[in-house]
Amino acid sequence: MKCSWSTSELNLQLDEQVSDDLIMHLNGCNPFCNGENITALRTHIDRGDAFSIYPSASNLFICDEQFIKSCTHPVALFKYYEKKIGNGKIPITIGKRDDILDIEPVTYSDDLGHTYQELLDTVILDVGSLKKTAVTTPPDIFYYLSNHNGNSNPFCRFLSEFLSLMAISDRVIASDENLNKFEFQIFTKDNVKKFRFTWQDVESMNNNFWYSCYKWITSDGQKSVDAKLKRNIVREAIAKHYSEDSVKSFNEESKSELIQIFDNILRLIVSGRTTEYFETQKTLKAEYIDIYSKNFESFSNVINAILALIVALVAGMYGVLFAQGEVFDVFSPNKSVGILLILMLVAEIFVLISSIAKFISHNSYIKKLRNINSDKLMISDEDQEYLKNNRTGLVTFVYITLTVIIALTIGGICWFMRS
Repeated sequence: MKCSWSTSELNLQLDEQVSDDLIMHLNGCNPFCNGENITALRTHIDRGDAFSIYPSASNLFICDEQFIKSCTHPVALFKYYEKKIGNGKIPITIGKRDDILDIEPVTYSDDLGHTYQELLDTVILDVGSLKKTAVTTPPDIFYYLSNHNGNSNPFCRFLSEFLSLMAISDRVIASDENLNKFEFQIFTKDNVKKFRFTWQDVESMNNNFWYSCYKWITSDGQKSVDAKLKRNIVREAIAKHYSEDSVKSFNEESKSELIQIFDNILRLIVSGRTTEYFETQKTLKAEYIDIYSKNFESFSNVINAILALIVALVAGMYGVLFAQGEVFDVFSPNKSVGILLILMLVAEIFVLISSIAKFISHNSYIKKLRNINSDKLMISDEDQEYLKNNRTGLVTFVYITLTVIIALTIGGICWFMRS
């Protein structure tokens, strides 16, 4: 297979047998064919003629080694790859089956793309006009292509390393106007670790160091651990243990040592978080007891106030009527009883307002506590279920009781104060 690129146009010449599926995909890469000239394309291929295709909008990864080599800066490169995956597209490439060129799927899943985008979202990208939204293809695809069919493709490996380092870095800067020299910065507590590379520097970025780091971050191991936390572990480990020279001297033999460093740091963090988890559970239990006590106290206070009002009403009735030898007739107007009921109404309204203020204050306290637990202590909503307002029944009972008493008091005032 011979190929050459002119911007996004691929001039291709196939000197081997080609499957019908591959011809269909190749034909789909030519916007001028509209799927009508498959037979003509096969005739060209069978005769060994050269033909042109435009695979930028296709999910077919073809002659990527030569394309990467032809790009003098990353903006044009990522523009070409921007729409090759996503929207349900499964990336494919060309492989051999029974000495026939055919399509084969590239090892990829949508989760890989989503994870890469999440990591890239927090990176400061200062590379000319390049936008993060244009960098849609994760390094996993180019790592696969770098070893495809047993061939070593250094430019695909370089791009896999370049993309991996982008996701690991805090900031990426193009240090010249031609976008040929790059500085990748990793921020640490003590300083800024800097790694400098030249575009298409296949000699310096050919040992899979950065992809090994990236793969550990996105691996399925420790699924409960957030990828951004694992990236912070990688950043700290690289800042403390690796210089530019040690990165360049990295090889497959030292890969296990690299992964062991990451695993050990993660194990220490997880161990510390386990202790923190149990301490948090103790705190939550103490908060639950405190809030339950406050709930019961608030409810008891309101009930006691209602009972006190009833007792005061009875005492008032006794002092106004029975102590003075009056005969109480519920069907006759009685201004003394009416005045007593007016005083009771004032007290009832005060109790109602006081209970509403207590309930509002309590709900505000719970809301602030939930925010503190979530933002400062990073306690999940599931662990704070007990903070949800579970007093609906009690509050409803209090409000209904007070409403009924107030309504009866107003009715009594109107009844006894009538002329």
